[in-house]
Amino acid sequence: MQMMHQAKPPSCTDPGWLLRVPDDQILANSWYAALDTLPHYGTLHTPDLTVDGNVRSAWLQWWPTNGLSKSASSGNYITWSFAQSYDVRLVCILNGWAEDSTTFNSVEPVKYATIGYKAPGCTGTPVKLNAHTYTYSWNKAKLLHNYPTRSLCLQIREPYPENMKQLHCTPGPKGHKLPCRPLTGISEVRFYYSPSPLDWVPY
Repeated sequence: MQMMHQAKPPSCTDPGWLLRVPDDQILANSWYAALDTLPHYGTLHTPDLTVDGNVRSAWLQWWPTNGLSKSASSGNYITWSFAQSYDVRLVCILNGWAEDSTTFNSVEPVKYATIGYKAPGCTGTPVKLNAHTYTYSWNKAKLLHNYPTRSLCLQIREPYPENMKQLHCTPGPKGHKLPCRPLTGISEVRFYYSPSPLDWVPY
């Protein structure tokens, strides 16, 4: 008991007593999924790529999405459903498209988001994700809840501005070719939960 309180808080590099939800126990879904226009890439960036165990793949969507559909204002989200309930305490996010420096610099990584339970909106834990340079750097999001859940969502609030990146302009969905838009999204997400014997431990 005393050793538990003296241990370092769980992190993405050392989750401590937290266990990872297996990728094959997670089903991902999203409102949008975009095809990039980079030469020699041309990948459809579906939501399942956030839990495929490959940090080089990514889920991407257009930004902004206003004008793409009647529900565009609430469509900037991704959801994850679990095969069973997990007391998820820590979410680790690899921001942007981290395949290589070319892909990283072709999109706007997510800056502000909210992690919650029900999309759209995902009311819950506000997060600010870092994305300064092309590095495999995990973002730690400590959830503001303490009970099991079978689903979580992430609502994009704002991506990083273009700055000096050479963004590729990607046509929107069919019927919305102009104007084309840059892409935003995340490469990988990992969920860590507290096992039942320790679910009382504060974190």
